[in-house]
Amino acid sequence: MMEVDGQIISQSGAIIRYIARKCGLAGRTDLEEAKADMVIEIILDIMMTIPWSETDPVKKVKTKNYLNI
Repeated sequence: MMEVDGQIISQSGAIIRYIARKCGLAGRTDLEEAKADMVIEIILDIMMTIPWSETDPVKKVKTKNYLNI
């Protein structure tokens, strides 16, 4: 979660895109913007593979071993 001017932004993709636009990293053309979105989606895909909330210890170890983390 991120707060901007008293407003809450709660989704990872929205936060990343907001920061990218504020920092001038979101692209100047439609194609550059699409490529920036592609990078964001790759990061989010990778984040989804990490067992952040896995409670089964066996699954957690298997996933960590698979991802080599």
